[in-house]
Amino acid sequence: MKNEDSILYVQTSNAPERQYSPLVLAQSAKAMGLDAAVYYLGMGLMVLRPGAAEKMQLGSFPSVAEMLQKTIDMGITVYV
Repeated sequence: MKNEDSILYVQTSNAPERQYSPLVLAQSAKAMGLDAAVYYLGMGLMVLRPGAAEKMQLGSFPSVAEMLQKTIDMGITVYV
Protein backbone atom coordinates (compact mmCIF):
# COMPACT_ATOMS: atom_id res chain seq x y z
CA MET A 1 0.00 0.00 0.00
CA LYS A 2 1.47 3.32 -1.03
CA ASN A 3 1.27 6.38 1.22
CA GLU A 4 -0.16 8.78 -1.33
CA ASP A 5 -3.82 8.36 -2.33
CA SER A 6 -4.36 5.43 0.01
CA ILE A 7 -6.55 4.74 3.01
CA LEU A 8 -6.62 2.02 5.65
CA TYR A 9 -9.78 1.08 7.55
CA VAL A 10 -9.21 -0.72 10.85
CA GLN A 11 -11.82 -3.14 12.17
CA THR A 12 -11.47 -3.98 15.86
CA SER A 13 -15.05 -4.96 16.69
CA ASN A 14 -16.89 -8.23 16.32
CA ALA A 15 -20.33 -6.61 16.71
CA PRO A 16 -22.48 -7.44 13.66
CA GLU A 17 -23.74 -3.87 13.27
CA ARG A 18 -20.16 -2.57 12.99
CA GLN A 19 -19.01 -4.91 10.19
CA TYR A 20 -20.47 -3.10 7.21
CA SER A 21 -18.94 0.38 7.55
CA PRO A 22 -15.27 -0.44 6.90
CA LEU A 23 -16.16 -2.70 3.98
CA VAL A 24 -18.52 -0.19 2.34
CA LEU A 25 -16.06 2.66 2.93
CA ALA A 26 -13.17 0.66 1.45
CA GLN A 27 -15.29 -0.23 -1.58
CA SER A 28 -16.26 3.43 -2.02
CA ALA A 29 -12.64 4.56 -1.69
CA LYS A 30 -11.57 2.00 -4.30
CA ALA A 31 -14.31 3.24 -6.65
CA MET A 32 -12.91 6.76 -6.19
CA GLY A 33 -9.47 5.59 -7.29
CA LEU A 34 -7.86 5.31 -3.85
CA ASP A 35 -5.72 2.38 -2.78
CA ALA A 36 -7.93 1.04 0.02
CA ALA A 37 -7.27 -1.71 2.55
CA VAL A 38 -9.06 -3.16 5.58
CA TYR A 39 -7.11 -4.35 8.62
CA TYR A 40 -8.74 -6.74 11.12
CA LEU A 41 -7.28 -6.99 14.61
CA GLY A 42 -8.32 -7.60 18.19
CA MET A 43 -11.93 -8.72 18.52
CA GLY A 44 -12.43 -8.01 14.81
CA LEU A 45 -10.56 -11.24 14.11
CA MET A 46 -13.52 -13.21 15.49
CA VAL A 47 -15.48 -12.26 12.36
CA LEU A 48 -12.94 -14.05 10.18
CA ARG A 49 -13.25 -17.40 11.94
CA PRO A 50 -14.71 -20.13 9.71
CA GLY A 51 -18.47 -19.68 9.39
CA ALA A 52 -18.71 -16.51 11.51
CA ALA A 53 -19.16 -13.96 8.71
CA GLU A 54 -21.75 -16.16 7.01
CA LYS A 55 -23.93 -15.99 10.14
CA MET A 56 -23.80 -12.17 10.34
CA GLN A 57 -26.47 -10.31 8.43
CA LEU A 58 -28.50 -7.25 9.31
CA GLY A 59 -31.92 -6.78 7.77
CA SER A 60 -31.92 -6.95 4.00
CA PHE A 61 -28.20 -6.24 3.68
CA PRO A 62 -25.98 -8.95 2.21
CA SER A 63 -24.22 -11.14 4.76
CA VAL A 64 -20.88 -9.95 6.08
CA ALA A 65 -19.29 -12.88 4.20
CA GLU A 66 -20.78 -11.60 0.93
CA MET A 67 -19.57 -8.07 1.64
CA LEU A 68 -16.11 -9.32 2.53
CA GLN A 69 -15.93 -11.41 -0.65
CA LYS A 70 -17.02 -8.42 -2.76
CA THR A 71 -14.33 -6.32 -1.08
CA ILE A 72 -11.66 -8.90 -1.93
CA ASP A 73 -13.00 -9.33 -5.46
CA MET A 74 -12.60 -5.58 -6.00
CA GLY A 75 -8.89 -5.96 -5.33
CA ILE A 76 -8.97 -4.42 -1.88
CA THR A 77 -6.33 -5.88 0.43
CA VAL A 78 -7.59 -7.37 3.69
CA TYR A 79 -4.91 -7.58 6.38
CA VAL A 80 -5.27 -9.94 9.33
